[in-house]
Amino acid sequence: MTEIRKISEVNDIHWLGFFAALLAAPALLASVLIGPLWLLDLVYHSQDLRSFMGILSVLSVIGATLYFCIGTPVLIYHLRRHAPQVGRIVGLSLVSLLWMLPIGAAFSIAIFEPGPIMFAAISMGFGLIGAPPLAALFTLVYLRFVRL
Repeated sequence: MTEIRKISEVNDIHWLGFFAALLAAPALLASVLIGPLWLLDLVYHSQDLRSFMGILSVLSVIGATLYFCIGTPVLIYHLRRHAPQVGRIVGLSLVSLLWMLPIGAAFSIAIFEPGPIMFAAISMGFGLIGAPPLAALFTLVYLRFVRL
């Protein structure tokens, strides 16, 4: 019994577009979210707004770090095998967040503290908000480069 296996077609990645989209997507998202808050702070000089922006900035740094460390290899693997589609990459970003809970649980068990699992759960919660628009922006910017 011989089994005929199809060799999967490997797509070429437009590397300039990939890295431009990888950097442009978080910058665009941050400017859309933080830009209006910064303008409001200039107008009203509100201390409450500054503390909110500080929290949002910290969450953005954590999210961007995870985006670059986890998202880059996942996106490379995916784009090698599939054409870029907004819906598919947004779904992939949501599925990619699932790794956080088991790793947080393992760290919590290893050190007998609830901190890592709580951090993982909170980060995953904010990731569920930020990952879809980030993935959609990445795909749209990448598609612009591929079509040029």
